[in-house]
This record gives sequence, structure tokens and C-alpha cells, in this order.
Amino acid sequence: PSANSAARKRRGHTKSRFGCFSCKKRKIKYDYLMHSILALSGSHLSMFSDDPSCRKALFHRQKAITGLEEAFGRWPPSALEAHIMLATSYLLAAQSMYISDGHLDHILSLRGCALISRLITSNRLEGVFSIYPRLLDGFGLKPKPENFSAVDQLLVRQAFQSIMGFSHHLNAGTDMERALFAQLVETIRPLLIPIQHLESPGPPSTIQTEMNSEPTGDPASCTLVPFLSPLPHRDNPTFLQQFTTANEETSFQNSGVVAEVPADHRPEPGRSFNALVSGFFIPVTSPRDEVLHLYSPSNKLGNIILAHLFAVHFIVSPICALESSFAIPIKGRVEWFERIIDAVEDDREVQWTKYMELPSRILRVVRSYLNQKRSLAFGDIYSILVKDPGVFREGR
Repeated sequence: PSANSAARKRRGHTKSRFGCFSCKKRKIKYDYLMHSILALSGSHLSMFSDDPSCRKALFHRQKAITGLEEAFGRWPPSALEAHIMLATSYLLAAQSMYISDGHLDHILSLRGCALISRLITSNRLEGVFSIYPRLLDGFGLKPKPENFSAVDQLLVRQAFQSIMGFSHHLNAGTDMERALFAQLVETIRPLLIPIQHLESPGPPSTIQTEMNSEPTGDPASCTLVPFLSPLPHRDNPTFLQQFTTANEETSFQNSGVVAEVPADHRPEPGRSFNALVSGFFIPVTSPRDEVLHLYSPSNKLGNIILAHLFAVHFIVSPICALESSFAIPIKGRVEWFERIIDAVEDDREVQWTKYMELPSRILRVVRSYLNQKRSLAFGDIYSILVKDPGVFREGR
């Protein structure tokens, strides 16, 4: 009996109504997936607790990253582990959205998802994340054209003017930066309505009056935006080379203002939505060195582009918001936004901060709502804009 007792003790077997934790632990094959689940859960709970450090969540995150790196070291993985690695990468990407300095980590995790997804599809590795052709048709996502009236037209025009205002700096940018700029243009341009369609009989409309009072900048540095030449159609927006062709019709030589929208121009909310979604894939599929350059705090142009991406995302949210994202807290994204804007400073050659007026205004509004509700979600912003489209323009 004593020998048997010693054997049981060495084995670490403990009987209880909850079972034996040692036995359960020995049955766990992919503990890094478990740690990624606990990490995301911990970060989510931190939105509703008074523990801002989230020590447990970060502890499990580090464990998950270590295990995932070891799995990559055993490349290529089995079919089962490939799907486990993909799930872990997605969970880490989701958790990074709760971390104030997790922007780059978020992109790198998504790049890992893209790498593993290519392995799964190219080798036909069956599992829970197997991708079927019909799933890729249109991304399974749809815009909300019925909310188009909630898109503030003056704000859209201001956004377009702000975007075109730094376009001449794109000559020194990377292919990835030019591709992101092209997607910004393609997201905003289809939403513009000819001013004639906004007017009604009687006194000039508020939008007309405010547009006439807008500063247009130096006429010598302005050029008409080519509304009548649509950007090329892209059947599959997951590859960078299909984005760069858009640059051929986008001028980077001069800054531009929205001086006139042709009377026959029709708004296309669906096209704007597709451009916004497509833009998310550019950092995921671009060369790693260009991604690291874009997210470098010292890259002024890159930070200006990223700030406008955040701003445009909020502006067009009434028609582009996905219901599946409504419950996701945006505290981490707002903190990313703040870090990006804080990183932009003037230097001897260029007054970079003048290009950040619009993004800074959008940030102030979102931050004010976040200060009122720590668990503010994207659905809250969506509801605010649908009920009060002028909130961003007026800075309320």
C-alpha cells in the first residue's frame, strides 16, 4: 500500500469532485490556444473592472505567443495544428484591439492569419476553418445604403479636401502608402452628392452656405478631383498589386480640393463600402519592411495616412458598420488613434500638423464619448451618427 501511495503521489493524481487537474492538464495538446482564449477573455473583462494593468491577460498573451512561435518552428504543421494556429492568431489579433499600444501587433497577427490561411487553402487542409469558394464572394459583407442620409455631406467634402491636401507628399511614399491613399480616395469619392441636388427652393441651404465659406487654400496648389474617371475595378482586393493600379489615375503632384461635383455624379455607397473593406487587406498583404515603415512613429506621412484611415472609418460608419462589430469596445482603437496623432510633429521642412486638423477633430468627439462610457462600442458610435449626422463636423 505504501509503494502504491508513493506511486500515486509521484504521478500527481488528486481526486476531487472537480476531477484531477493534473490528468486534465496532460490531455491538453495545444495549450497556446487555451492561453489565447484566456488572454482575450481577460482583456475583455478589463473593460468592466478597475484593473487597468490587465496583468493576467498579458501573462496569458505571452504564453500564447511563445507557444505559437514554437508551432511555427515545427513548420509545416499538420492539418489539425494549422487550424489551431489560425484560431490562435485570430484570437491574438482580437485581443490586441484592447491594448493601447497593440496596433502593430494587431497587423502582425493578421499577417500570420493570412500566411496560415494560404497554407490551408493551397494544401486543402480540412478543418474548422476550411474556406469554400462561395464564402469569398463579396466577402459576405453588405453596406447599409438606407443610412446614406446619415452621412454628413459637408464632413465628407472636408474629409476629401483633407486627404487631397497631403497628396503631393506621396511622391516620396512607398507603394503601400500610395495604395492606402488610393483606397481613402475611393472610399470618400463615391459618397459625394452634387451640390445642386442638396439645394431646395428659397434661401441657400446650410451646406451650400458653409461650403462657400470654406477656405480653399492656395489656388496654385489646387487641382480638380477627376470625378468622371472612376478608379479601376478590383475583383479580388486581397492582393496589393491590384491596389497599386489605382494610383495611375490619382494625382500626387498637387494638393486637391473638392471644387465641383459633376451634376450627373451618382453616389455609390456600396462602392465606398467595398473600398473601405479592401483597404484593411493592404497592410496584411504588403511586404513586411513597408508595414514596419508605415507604423514607425518617425514616419510622418505614414501616420497622417493612418490617422485619415481612422477618421474615414468613423465618418462612413453609418453605411459601412458591420453588425457583428457593434459589440466590440473601441477603447483600444481610440488609444491607437491618439498615439498616431501625437506622433506627428512639424519639422524644418514641412508643417505636418496642418494635415491633422480633421482627424484630430474626429478623435476629440470619439474621446469625449469614451470618457463618458469606458465600454463604448462601435455600435454606440453608429447609433450616435445615425441620429445626429453633424456630430463630427460640429465637434460635439
